[in-house]
Amino acid sequence: MAETQKTKITFFQKATLVIVSVILTVGLSLLAGNFIQYGESTVTEILVRRTWDWRIRKFGSPEIGIYEKDENLGWRPIPGSSGEHYQPYSFDVAYHIDEEGHRVTPGNYDKDKVLFLGGSFSFGHGVEDDENFIYQLGEKIPSVKMINGTAMGWGTAQSWLYMQESLEKYNDIKIVIYGFIMHHLNRNHLRKDWLELVESWGRQNPYFEFENNKPISKGFASAKKMGVAGDDACLAFEKEKTLLFIQNMQTYCNERGVRFVLVYIPDGSEGDFKDKIAEIVPSENYIDLRNMVNYQSVRLRGDAHLSPEGHRQIAELIAPKLKSWLANPIKMIFEE
Repeated sequence: MAETQKTKITFFQKATLVIVSVILTVGLSLLAGNFIQYGESTVTEILVRRTWDWRIRKFGSPEIGIYEKDENLGWRPIPGSSGEHYQPYSFDVAYHIDEEGHRVTPGNYDKDKVLFLGGSFSFGHGVEDDENFIYQLGEKIPSVKMINGTAMGWGTAQSWLYMQESLEKYNDIKIVIYGFIMHHLNRNHLRKDWLELVESWGRQNPYFEFENNKPISKGFASAKKMGVAGDDACLAFEKEKTLLFIQNMQTYCNERGVRFVLVYIPDGSEGDFKDKIAEIVPSENYIDLRNMVNYQSVRLRGDAHLSPEGHRQIAELIAPKLKSWLANPIKMIFEE
């Protein structure tokens, strides 16, 4: 009777079998997960997002390629750059920065201008160039150049600095519009977790103290040396500094015959700052969008930022007021 020949399996073959088995198991699990709903998401979507979040915590956010370090602002958009931004099950978009260092908007710079300030909600995190509300306002009011003078992660301090820089550079800015969100408070003092996040991006956050209610630059804050817990005492400093920044922004604009407007953008944050802002900014120059836009229905899937529909609604709400402001310029309250 013939002896049965045994087949020897090498280590490489064993490893290959294990890897293939794992891939097939994961693949089948993800496929099955597409049909299992958990809340508003599928099981597959939740698993992919958690894996993506783990990757970011371990290795940092993928570099988009549109920002560079800046000795004044901490970071700013790179003129003429472009970059892609992807988040699974949420968005896959491209950002384009024009030669002046702003996210692209319609028209040339030889027109009267409206300068927009703020962070990622105004910049248009997660939406295409032409889906951003500032771009859409440029289409609705083509007689004016809308400047998207914002950057993802900027707070009120950077808006204050960039406003001054822009008003010195362009002598035909008619209106400055600051897109405020509640989270800007966290960026305006020394909150440690925010400073650590900024430093994980390879950037630095500007730090200011106030003397006689005027902002005085103290360079950049260090999370390790200066960071404080985000407790009630920290929040009190953040609120005080934010209000003083807004007050100085308004005064600086008024002295130059430029209308200063604050638009309160919904971002899902807890807390309310509207009454404090209203003590500084006149009602005719203040729009609180939070009761006009249903935030939960216009946020990006799996992300706190606004969807294209959210930007569309904001552009529709701001456009009539913007036309009115442009038709009724303010006068200088102080002579140079």
